[in-house]
Amino acid sequence: MSPNILDCTRKRGVVAVMLAMVLGLLVRQAQAEDLAIEPEQAGPEFRIQGEYKGTVGGSIMAIQVRAPGPGKFTALVLKGGFPGEAWDGIQGLEVTGTLASGNGVFSGGGYSFTIPALGTDLTGTGPTGAISLSKVMRGSRSMGMVPPPGADILFNGTGVDNFRLGARFDPTRKLLYTGARTKPDYKSVRMHVEFRTCWKINGLGQLRSNSGVLFKDRWEIQILDSYGTPVPKTDDCGAMYGQFPEKYNMCLPPLSWQTFDIDFKDVEMNTDGTVKNQAAATVYHNGVLVHYKKSFTGITLSGSNLIPGPDGTNLQAYGSATENPVFYRNLWAVPNPPDLLDTAWFALNTTSLGRGAFSIRPMRTTHTADGAWVGIDGRLLDSREVTRVGRFGAWFPLGKQHANQTLLPSFQETPEHSIWAISKEPK
Repeated sequence: MSPNILDCTRKRGVVAVMLAMVLGLLVRQAQAEDLAIEPEQAGPEFRIQGEYKGTVGGSIMAIQVRAPGPGKFTALVLKGGFPGEAWDGIQGLEVTGTLASGNGVFSGGGYSFTIPALGTDLTGTGPTGAISLSKVMRGSRSMGMVPPPGADILFNGTGVDNFRLGARFDPTRKLLYTGARTKPDYKSVRMHVEFRTCWKINGLGQLRSNSGVLFKDRWEIQILDSYGTPVPKTDDCGAMYGQFPEKYNMCLPPLSWQTFDIDFKDVEMNTDGTVKNQAAATVYHNGVLVHYKKSFTGITLSGSNLIPGPDGTNLQAYGSATENPVFYRNLWAVPNPPDLLDTAWFALNTTSLGRGAFSIRPMRTTHTADGAWVGIDGRLLDSREVTRVGRFGAWFPLGKQHANQTLLPSFQETPEHSIWAISKEPK
């Protein structure tokens, strides 16, 4: 081989190595954008995805935008509002979109609209006229709920002493990783769970951010990034896994903090080993009732048999903590609550209550002396807010009230709800 040929070969080799390094960097960068545990780590699709609300041709509409893959979007158009709010209950129309010059561009079903790169609004035209929607950031009605007296504080960001060997938490972010089993061997239990799915743009269904609250290794309430799917399935977020989908798809966008409030009732066995009563659950997802006193048909698909085994509640890891991460905070449990499956999360538009109704918002503390009060489990919260519009709600036993609370007549009484306005602060 001549020196010139050798020199060219060497140069081609150097170029090949440099190209490989650049491609490797791009791959690593793409992978970082594909999987993010904080918003600033996510790719451009993250800013466009989310929830938008406004009007289409003068009618109230909500649109949930999700990214099923790099550069791809699906927008679910919902008449009236979001699930759990004023949505009309009719399955929404899906409109496809693509990432073009950093913007989300959508068309289909008579709709044509654009979402700018910053993801602040959504404008265009629909079948009935002009579209004008703004991004909203919904939260859970039970976020930050204060544990009642006697509750087990499972996790508050300070450590994993209440979990068995193998549990991990991030001391900087003060969050618990998925894949943690409680030390207490709960049978029937009420649990408040705050969780956050990650941003994972590649992979669909169970290959997205995935976990679950698994009771006694047998009955699971699923956690999954199933945001924006039009029809809830038995393996989507909030489902009694493998058996019953949640009533509404209450899943919020990835990297949003969400809540489960679960009353779980253990299976009852006869002396001969047969099942007397199946395990049952009442579940609120982001403060909205999605299962009410619903009995499991047997163990869920992820469970073992009914032979006694580990009773600790498992925040299940699906794959590794780096492949499908879910994080937790503010976890507490009430073992064997006396009114198990007889409490409900109450939500009522306060315009029907008049001035002075309070909304439980743990980060807000303003109130007036002549306002109304809302209690939780017969107690008063320190956090309350005067509101003329919006919602108010509380955990409150059906047909019960605190001895010191003066109650106005019930505004609503159903098998699932008993809503009371409290007229004054107890002495």
